[in-house]
Order: sequence, then C-alpha cells, then structure tokens
Amino acid sequence: MHDMRPWRIARARDLLLLLTLAGGRFALASEPPSARAWSFRRSVVNLESYSGSLQPEAPPAVHRGLPKDSTIWYGEIFRQLPSDVPTSREHAVPFAVRMQAGVAQRAWVDANLNGDLTDDEPPPLSRYPGDPGARSFLTALRWAASVDGGTLPIEREVRVVIDPAASPDIASDYRIQDVFGMLGTVEIEGATHRALLFDANHDGIYTRGHGDGVFFDLDDDHHFEIDPMAVDFGPFAMPFSILHRSMVVDSVSSDGSRVVVRDVGPAPSSRAPARGRMAPDFTFVDLDGKLQRLSAHRGRPTVVYFWASWCANCRGQALELRAMYERSGPRGWDLLGIDCDTDRAEALRFRDQFGETWPTSVTGLYMTENPVTRLYHEDLVGIFYVVGSDGILADKVSDVDALKAALDKLLEAGKAPTQADTR
Repeated sequence: MHDMRPWRIARARDLLLLLTLAGGRFALASEPPSARAWSFRRSVVNLESYSGSLQPEAPPAVHRGLPKDSTIWYGEIFRQLPSDVPTSREHAVPFAVRMQAGVAQRAWVDANLNGDLTDDEPPPLSRYPGDPGARSFLTALRWAASVDGGTLPIEREVRVVIDPAASPDIASDYRIQDVFGMLGTVEIEGATHRALLFDANHDGIYTRGHGDGVFFDLDDDHHFEIDPMAVDFGPFAMPFSILHRSMVVDSVSSDGSRVVVRDVGPAPSSRAPARGRMAPDFTFVDLDGKLQRLSAHRGRPTVVYFWASWCANCRGQALELRAMYERSGPRGWDLLGIDCDTDRAEALRFRDQFGETWPTSVTGLYMTENPVTRLYHEDLVGIFYVVGSDGILADKVSDVDALKAALDKLLEAGKAPTQADTR
C-alpha cells in the first residue's frame, strides 16, 4: 500500500453541501458567566475530508484478500482507535474494486472489521452525480470504543467514491465521505452561524486532542471547506480565534453532542504571513530549555524551518542543510526549527542522526494544534520561511538551493561578512 501518512493536512476537493440542518445552542446556568455550551446533533452532512489513490497490492490490514488479478485495486477508509499513533493505518478499513476500462465494476469492503474481504456482502455500486465514469458505494461501520472506563458504540455510514481512471493502467483516485456528522448552530458576536464538528482521526470520538475541532459557516452559505488550517476552524486542544474573539474549549462530550467554550477576549490578528509584511512573532522553549523568540533575532536574517522526520524531502536535504548552517550560519544568519512530528522520539532520533544543532521546537502536537504552524497557516513540511534582519518576510522556499539563494540576496543587501556557502 502506498504511504498515506499525512505529510499534508487533507483537504476536501469540493465545498460540502449540508443536506440537513439541525441542532441548536443553549446556555447552562451552571456554567461560569464567560462559558457557553454549544449543542450538536447527528445530521446528514456528506463530509468529504480524505482521499487517496487505488493500489495494486492489498494493504496490511487485509488478512484474507482476493485472488491475484490485475483488474483488482485496493484502497482504505481512514479509521483509527484512540490509542493509535497519528501516523498509524493499523485500523484502517480496507476495500477493493474491480476496474474495467477505467471504471469500477464491483466492490468489496471489510465492513465487519476482521481483515477478511471475502466474508462480507459486496456493496452495490451506484453512479455518482456529476461524473459519468465515477462510481460509489455505501458501507456501515460499527464498533465499540473504550471511553473513560466505559464503552461507547460507534456508527459510521461511509460513502466511497471511485473516480474514473485516465487509462486502464493508471490508478484511479478515490474519496471518502462520512454521510453523517455532528451539526449545530452557535452564536458568535451576536450572530448565529452553523457549525460542524471534525473528528480528525476518525475514531468516532470527540476529544480535546487528536486534531479534533469545529468548523464555522461564517458566510452562512451552508457550505464548509474542510481545511483545518483555515480561519474558520477551531481546534479543541488550544485557544482559537473566530472573527474578532478568542475562544477556549473547556470540555467536549465523547459523542460530540455538547461542547463547552469560553470567550477569553479579543482575538489577535489571524492573517497568514505574506512576503513584504512583518513575519508573525512567536516563542518556544527549545530542546536545551532556552526561550526562543523570533523577534529576538532582529539584526540577522532568520530562517523558520517547518520539518518532520517522516518528510522525505527533509531527510533528503538534511546533510546539505547542516553543512550550510555550520559553514555560514553562525556568522551571518540564524535558523529556528519547528518540528511537526507527533512522535517526539522520532524527531529526536532524526536530529541525532543528522547532527542538527540549531534551536528547535518539538511539541509532539498535530500541525493543526501546533501554535506556530497555526500562526503561519502552514500545512506543509520541508518549508523554509526566510525573514530579513528587519523582521519582514522575504521569501518562502522548499529546498536548500533556493534557501541559499534567498539568504545570499539578503546577506549581500545587508553587507554581511559571509554568504550561505554550501561548498
């Protein structure tokens, strides 16, 4: 199976029309004056937030598959259990399709979650609206999750959409839609807006973690664009800004029916960084226990590097970046690393393996919950933000050669004593 680790935060291809609007808002007298309780109901939403490409080999979750056949292709319905690490696909639900002339003709899915694709009734395929070659099928997934010492029954109704292949020997793409979601209405700054909960790891449980959060329909067009880095998303794990207010989530019910939030005051600016504007300032405590602040590096060009151990590009250019930093960094420019691993141990092993010594933030948080990635609206890794000595964002690049060119330009303009030499 192909590597489906989330090197980029998944986004929906299309805006998602909410077919049924339900839910409401209420406030409980027992809550503190600044707190409010939002309520949500299970509603039809057709939430599309995951996609992939069919593969010729069965994924690891398949213990008993179909006979080898060049017309059989495999995919996965993303699902995790609460104990899974964020990159795990151990509990994903495998499915298979027979493709002929680039169009799906038959499907199999492990609906009973036992790893056997042969003992479930094959789901019927239907034409998918808007594309004559697309086919889809529905499957019901049910399991029990352990929550706070008890058991919570989980039910997911999933639609799998198989897009037509460009040619018979090219893999088709597929999309995963959750038919039902938790939908409600909330009041923000005196106006009522629709809101949709987001179960980021698809474990069927809502928590103050695991990337879970809430999307707001701020323009009231009955659509949500599923982008957890957007200004209309609020992660449950950290304070978030919505319109002109800053909110903190105090509690979330496991089934998503109730979210208690507090308004903690005016929101800071949420504009994404742009070339020619001041780079957003931030602080973190590095691995040596020292407080790092971007603005404290004024007077020297500074690179903000978003990276992760599972990023192939980061690994491929790690030695070149270290050589460049060791030769010229201490004399001309600074580097601040923002690690995006959810496994701290993997991040530390990577740094040791490649001898990286620059100040680095290693939080172990999802990118959607990391304060710096959210501040920069950054959902990619292997990305360098080049900040001038005056604090203005000069460039954003994704490879060491482009980084060297950007730094050389700044260093030459500032008549610095050295260049970003990689030789």
